[in-house]
Amino acid sequence: KTAESDAAQKAVTPELDELWEEKNRRIEKMKQHRQRLVKCSRKFEESSLFMKRAMQELRAHPDRTVAAAEEVISDMVAPLFDDPDVALTLVNTKKGGMGEHSHVINVTILSLMLGKTLGLDRNEMHLLGIGALFHDIGKLMIPEKVLRKSGPLNHAEQNFLQMHSEYGLK
Repeated sequence: KTAESDAAQKAVTPELDELWEEKNRRIEKMKQHRQRLVKCSRKFEESSLFMKRAMQELRAHPDRTVAAAEEVISDMVAPLFDDPDVALTLVNTKKGGMGEHSHVINVTILSLMLGKTLGLDRNEMHLLGIGALFHDIGKLMIPEKVLRKSGPLNHAEQNFLQMHSEYGLK
């Protein structure tokens, strides 16, 4: 019996070794994925905070704000080419008080993902990203009390809010 169990054990060992190796490869792959997700999540939060500051400073320092936005877009374009699944995971992530600014980043990520799918090059993606970051720029002309109103907007407020795209064009 001892010889038979030793032979059975030796026959099973290569299969077990292979299974353990596969398990360890999967663990390492998941660990790397989590690290990329954490890094990308930090970038998402930084970008949301940037947009909050940018919208506050845009009128006073438009050139500086646009230059900073171009850096943010450059930081966003590369991961979409390298790891689009991580970026998609972050869409709809919201931090307290960052809803509107997270929305801008979500729109930018989704726009860039669509641009990548359509085969845009990095320069075109960069331009698309800048446009997406500032797609609601006209809301700067809308009073805060209309933008932040918790109840339903009346007809005049709705019309005013709908004008944000025309204000953005100007």
